[in-house]
Amino acid sequence: MRIPSLILQPLVENAIKYAIAPMEEGGKITVRVWLDKDYVCLEMLDTGPGISSSAKAGNNVGIGLRNTVDRLHEFYADNHTFNLESVPSGGLKVYMQLPLEKTVR
Repeated sequence: MRIPSLILQPLVENAIKYAIAPMEEGGKITVRVWLDKDYVCLEMLDTGPGISSSAKAGNNVGIGLRNTVDRLHEFYADNHTFNLESVPSGGLKVYMQLPLEKTVR
């Protein structure tokens, strides 16, 4: 299946920089990928402080996150989902649902 190259890299980098590194005890980043009918679902969770409501609304986001959102729109137009959500127990969940495109050989 095809997904944009390095699409997770800026998200993992942000999780390390803003969620894991500032915590004295460190933290955890979990990445899951699964198929759901005609979509590839990607989920990344970290154990940091979560995200502010202004950043979640798209304000005050960094270059890496903005580039990720722009790239997804360039690849898939409106046929994709990208969500950021603070996890009640602590941390941030990033969820992407991308149309399944099988690799042609």
